[in-house]
Amino acid sequence: MGNRRPEVTETFLPTTSANGLAIIDQRLRTWTSAAYATWSADTLRSILMCPMREDARQSLLFLACAHPDGRERQKAVWNLGQFPCYLSLVAALLRSADWVPQVRFAAREAVQRLLDGCSADAVLDAWPLVLRLQRWERASDGWLEASVDGWMLAPSNDALLQRAHASTDPALRAWAYRASIERGNTRLHGQALMQQDPRIGLHALRHAQETLDAASIAAIAAAGLHAPHPAVRRECLHALASADPATAAAALPRALLDRASGVRRLAAYLTREQGTDPRIAWRAALDEDSQDAQIGALTSLAEDAEPEDAARLRTRLLATRASVRQQALKGLLRLRQPIPPDTISRLLQLGGGRVMETLNDAIRNSAVTLDAALILHVLGDAATDAACRARLHRLMRMCSLWDGLTQLLALHVREADRHWWLLAIDDWIDRSDTYTPLGEQRKRALLDAITERTADLPEPRATNIRAAVLRY
Repeated sequence: MGNRRPEVTETFLPTTSANGLAIIDQRLRTWTSAAYATWSADTLRSILMCPMREDARQSLLFLACAHPDGRERQKAVWNLGQFPCYLSLVAALLRSADWVPQVRFAAREAVQRLLDGCSADAVLDAWPLVLRLQRWERASDGWLEASVDGWMLAPSNDALLQRAHASTDPALRAWAYRASIERGNTRLHGQALMQQDPRIGLHALRHAQETLDAASIAAIAAAGLHAPHPAVRRECLHALASADPATAAAALPRALLDRASGVRRLAAYLTREQGTDPRIAWRAALDEDSQDAQIGALTSLAEDAEPEDAARLRTRLLATRASVRQQALKGLLRLRQPIPPDTISRLLQLGGGRVMETLNDAIRNSAVTLDAALILHVLGDAATDAACRARLHRLMRMCSLWDGLTQLLALHVREADRHWWLLAIDDWIDRSDTYTPLGEQRKRALLDAITERTADLPEPRATNIRAAVLRY
């Protein structure tokens, strides 16, 4: 809202989506709406009879169909059939689920006329509303399925249903494929598997499994191994393993290197069922250094690595791609392999959000110890820049409040890093109002450490730190 300028009705409504018009209709009919406060008895007659542009007349008629008075809605709906267009069809569909029986009857009559009178584009643009209405309780009497869906599924409208397969609306496209396949159009199975929307491909596969013979299922599932969506590829591999185990076995080497983890996991399970270790394929792909297969093989091997894989993982620990670095680091951590300070320093310099998340988890789980020696090593590295120092500081914040203070007070940094250290101290002071229990023995140790570093802490830092410790 705010400073938004009002829309021009005759250009705004015809270009609004069907679901958007449903929302507008609901807003118009709320008890807070003042849209019809000045609506006179002859307003509808004026809309129908006065000379005006057709888009303006259709827009006003749409508004008339949302009038709070059921009698006005009924009169408006009776006239919709005279103006076959997108807005009229949407208005009639909305009123076909009206709570007033007379309005509902008039609207359903209008829908039948408009479906035959509107252009194909108007019908397809309005169809997402049909799918929306099917979820409404007032539209659950079966009329939509019998009269509206039935109209679209009639043989005379095959061309329109074919056009719906290419709709930009995901729900309409999925419905069109589903309807066509359930009518027995088995030629669409392969095409459906190649759609970006997994609902379409999965429905096609399940329909094939329920209605076709094993050889046909195997052919469809084999084609689906190249589907764009991983859920479809995974289900096709599973179906192929049931319908044609020999063909599925031949497809496993490729599936083991799929870019999607779900496909790789299923392929690994099927490979083990055949008595073969899937890690053999992953190691081979990494040894060949195939860029296309590397990330999938590396990710799967990192999840199930053995000590012999440590060398393969280390060679990729400083790779250019952050995702490769992350998976290599995960694999080494799972093997409980030590990560040298030089490597941690380089990882911090290279950055990468996922790599930093993995390092955070490693510090939280004590797989990596972020002690004073490691911090000073990173700070002393000539390649460490401001971004690296900021990442180091974020890692240090993973420590508990008192561990973090102990860590900061134990750091004796170079003059070049003093500003960074003081900023870290200031950040700790800002976080110190978070309640964290503190035992007496540790409190005394912290107070002693504060006293020792007072000379290095310009006021009021030392005073603020001491006050924070004494609060607990």
